[in-house]
Amino acid sequence: MEVESSVSQLRQRKNFPLLRETTNPIESFEDIEVDFHSSTLGIKVSPKEDDRGLRVSEVTKDATENVRKLIRPGYEIIQVNEHKIESAPFNDSVELFRRLTLPIRVKFRPAKNNSQNMNKTDKGHHHHDHHHHHNHSHRGDDEDDSCAIAGVLCLFVLVFMFVVFLLLNGFPTMSLSTKM
Repeated sequence: MEVESSVSQLRQRKNFPLLRETTNPIESFEDIEVDFHSSTLGIKVSPKEDDRGLRVSEVTKDATENVRKLIRPGYEIIQVNEHKIESAPFNDSVELFRRLTLPIRVKFRPAKNNSQNMNKTDKGHHHHDHHHHHNHSHRGDDEDDSCAIAGVLCLFVLVFMFVVFLLLNGFPTMSLSTKM
């Protein structure tokens, strides 16, 4: 495991996203794990629609640059350290955060429909401020990078098919003769 830890350290120094294998088949490839090492998380949370679990309602100005890059309002907090809180009552989840000692590993899941209006979940509930600093582990590519890779791959396939077509059928020739 010594090689794995030095690769991990190198990637963290260069701010590369870390990919992590999972044995849980229903775990989303989009889940984002963030390790917090200070008393400031830099997010505000609110309950989900069913008053269970936590949802990020705001990324505050106290958030680190990496948290601002990785976490968006609407993301669900599904796990804190070894505690799965995705369906725990809201107040119990907030209390769990208060009792934990540093470092804290938080697993976020992007909202299925990230364009949803967060104000719907805020009725009658107080926002809870959480602030921390972290090293992060992000699983999956950024959407823009994935689209660029897919576009290049499609272009490659089309060019490859065209070249194979030309090799099998010969190059087209034009005849300028006007004989009938």
